[in-house]
Amino acid sequence: MTKKQAVLKDFSALKTTQRIELTAFGIYAIVFRGEADRTWEPRKGTQIHRVWKTTKLDVRQQRAWKKFRQDFDEAHGKSGGVTASYGEQLGNGDGERMPRAFTNEQYRRVHHIFKTYLGRREKALLYDLLQDDLKSGTDLTLEFIGLLRSGYGGEDDARVAGTVHVQYLLERLADFYGY
Repeated sequence: MTKKQAVLKDFSALKTTQRIELTAFGIYAIVFRGEADRTWEPRKGTQIHRVWKTTKLDVRQQRAWKKFRQDFDEAHGKSGGVTASYGEQLGNGDGERMPRAFTNEQYRRVHHIFKTYLGRREKALLYDLLQDDLKSGTDLTLEFIGLLRSGYGGEDDARVAGTVHVQYLLERLADFYGY
């Protein structure tokens, strides 16, 4: 009787393992289905809008771009050694009052993204996408991104590669913002 219980116990464990494997396989087999969040639309004519319009961005990526642009637009504070907005002044103990520059939370987040969080190539792509979003008529295209970053010469292949680079960058931003 002891042998029968051991065999049934092993069979039960095997069945559970099979269920776990089937569930894991089902999760990995889910096909990416991007979606265009219709409550928000990127600026028309930009490369982010091109990718968004073809529904190649998921909700996390769209929220990350929206949050980054919001942070960028609302960032206030010092701008290097050229100018600074001064808040309260603090003394250094010898009677002189030293001005202290002010920065808000949005400025600190954008600064951290560019200075620490992203690598050199990601930072360059984000800068190019931001410049494309701020200025109309830039020469940046998904095909150029794919050609420059992946070496694809064909238009379709370069567009796909450029789209993937944009998706990966927005994934990194989504991770940063905790989406």
